[in-house]
Amino acid sequence: MRMLLCTALLVIAPVADALAADDVPSAVEAFILETVLADEVRTLEQGGQTSLLAPTDASAPGAAAAASRVRQQFAAFYRGERTPVRAIPHMAVVIAMTAARLEHPEQCRTDHRTCAEAIRRAGPTRDDTDGLRTAVARFQAAGLDMSALEASSAPPTE
Repeated sequence: MRMLLCTALLVIAPVADALAADDVPSAVEAFILETVLADEVRTLEQGGQTSLLAPTDASAPGAAAAASRVRQQFAAFYRGERTPVRAIPHMAVVIAMTAARLEHPEQCRTDHRTCAEAIRRAGPTRDDTDGLRTAVARFQAAGLDMSALEASSAPPTE
């Protein structure tokens, strides 16, 4: 677990440094992402299914590799690169909204268990329209590509 975190922070830290002026992702958001990925890897390793590590090749033996691919997709997204995977900007927005709702954000800086508990206490973000607008605007201002989300909210064409 510690090796996974160190590897993850090595991937995300340069991204966070590159966008430090816009603070995207914040240190808390980066740690929440790692907490979520660690939970998803653990779920796969225990034979469960996950939403973020959903590709067909994501299985117990391939959990760490699947998490690594997702981590790379997040890093690319945070660099402002276009991502065709809708789940990446969507999850980044949910993570930003969750980080904003934390009562004690410092709880998501060092320990995954404490962070997971803080995330649960923060509650769901699905009805937080102001938080959604704020997160999306912040990401757009930082130059992140939000087109995957915009395309999904467009009315279907026939």
